[in-house]
Amino acid sequence: MLRFAVVMGVLVVSVAVPALAQPMGGPPPEAFAACDGKDSGAECSHPTPNGTMNGACQRRGDKLQCVPSRPPGGGGRPALDERGNETGFPASPRLTFDTIPVPFDRLAPASFILPSGETHWYEVVYLPQGGVNWTQAKALAEQAGGYLATLHSTAENDFVFALISDRKFWFEWDHTHNFVMNGPFLGGFQPAGASEPKGGWRWVSGEAWSYENWAWDGMSGDNDLRNNTQPNDATGNQNVLAFGEVNKPVPTWGDFPHRFGTHGEGREGRAQGFIIEYDKAPR
Repeated sequence: MLRFAVVMGVLVVSVAVPALAQPMGGPPPEAFAACDGKDSGAECSHPTPNGTMNGACQRRGDKLQCVPSRPPGGGGRPALDERGNETGFPASPRLTFDTIPVPFDRLAPASFILPSGETHWYEVVYLPQGGVNWTQAKALAEQAGGYLATLHSTAENDFVFALISDRKFWFEWDHTHNFVMNGPFLGGFQPAGASEPKGGWRWVSGEAWSYENWAWDGMSGDNDLRNNTQPNDATGNQNVLAFGEVNKPVPTWGDFPHRFGTHGEGREGRAQGFIIEYDKAPR
């Protein structure tokens, strides 16, 4: 934008140069500078192109980073409570299987015998265009009489992975994320206030968190030059579980924001399905 002014009889022309967007690949330097001299958990803020970002200092490796707790311009940042229900605002739109705004397909449930001798059933809900976030998937699973799948052994994990190992169930990120892939949502989550990145993870069913299968840097299929060990809470709000997160379908897990993939919000990424677990044969 050109601006004109007359100073001491001289015409002065100034050019307003728009701020460059922060490149992908990590938080801006201001996010770390905002926590200089502060302790973990201390309040912090720093300027962004969209306004002031308010948050709290959280440890990322050997540094403290200002992680957002309120978005630029104010408003309560949505998070998850101790039961995996969304808090804050704006809340995710409530969906039923009659009101899902995108194409979906419910696959026939498959049965698996647990080490306890009990039989559970697992139903894949396929979302070729995404459009359902984790909170909505959790509610849909409960409406169906089940819950988002919880995994407690390598055998169970591998069985469920086999149901969604086809690439059609996997979303491939673009070059800004080095083409890594993520699969459908699972029933793991991290409530607000948990120690990042590995603290407080739990299952929606309330069962003990006795098994985990996080992806690790350099594993088979990892072509991402960044450190890809999971969970990493890379964006400061990654609090739910999905299969991933390397450059091919894998039975390991990654952490993701619970709002990513919300229909109509224009957020990066999506999950192309979720898995419902049933304790009894579904009707």
